[in-house]
Amino acid sequence: MFLEFLLLFVGFLILIGGAFFLVRGATSIARRYNISGAIIGLGVVGFGTSTPELVVTIYGTMQGRDDLTFANIVGSNTFTVLFVLGIAAIIFPLIIQRNTTRFEIPLSLVAVTILYILVNDQVITGIGANTLGRLDASIMLMLFLGLLIYMYRSLQAVSDFTEPTDRAQAPQAATASILLGMGLLIGGAILVVDYAVVIAVHFGLGMRLTGITLLAVGTSLPELTTVVLAARKRHTDMAIGNVIGSNLFNVLFALPVTAIVHPIEYNTALNGDIEVLGISLIVLILFMFTISPRRLGRLEAMLLVAGYLTYVGYRLSAQLNG
Repeated sequence: MFLEFLLLFVGFLILIGGAFFLVRGATSIARRYNISGAIIGLGVVGFGTSTPELVVTIYGTMQGRDDLTFANIVGSNTFTVLFVLGIAAIIFPLIIQRNTTRFEIPLSLVAVTILYILVNDQVITGIGANTLGRLDASIMLMLFLGLLIYMYRSLQAVSDFTEPTDRAQAPQAATASILLGMGLLIGGAILVVDYAVVIAVHFGLGMRLTGITLLAVGTSLPELTTVVLAARKRHTDMAIGNVIGSNLFNVLFALPVTAIVHPIEYNTALNGDIEVLGISLIVLILFMFTISPRRLGRLEAMLLVAGYLTYVGYRLSAQLNG
């Protein structure tokens, strides 16, 4: 299995490279048209770090791996909320903006709750199938549009953002960078999904466990890298903003776009994993309002990381003993 693990690792590296080139090219084009650095940071970079999940989700669904698709998104969001934020705050405690505390983190919880309701039609109403269909996807994309409008209006009211100091690429180079990034993302997604399935079958892990652990961690590497670097440079707003933005992009954009392309069948066995994600966001909100208002300190961070390790350990134990 050494070759399979090696190719899976190479796939993750290709995904990271694809996200890098896509963000670089898109940022250059945005700067050439005088789009503000704030919008570039929150929009382009936030979307860019979520492109691995988007491409893996679309490819996985087209291959009939719907369990893998949902598990990857849910597992990725849980990993970033508990582990990535936790590691970042251990490096340097995070100070959270008021808007992030009062709106963006609660909105992430609302988005997860809406997803839970939309994919459990038969469980909740006894009517229809447990599927994320095109109507469901349209509802979620409307919420995503509302999020973009909120982001734009919020940024218009802020005047203290610093413009990027790096030079913009020439238009031809920026376009080439975007095309290269997209090609790498597609190639990386094929490697990651195909070899994750091979490894899962070999070890009898199942698609759900593979998605919430192996794929989730791999496709979240861009967020982990970005957030750790931001924390080391003490850009705490960027650190938590990237995590929450990525979570919202995953739920309100990556999943519905995939469902528009091809409706996704939902396995209710994943309900427990969505509930864990919801509980993780509730705990994060409680930390923001109780122990240290608008601050994520090292004690809270260690609790988040411990929570993630406990969750993964429980899932692995349940799979091995089941």
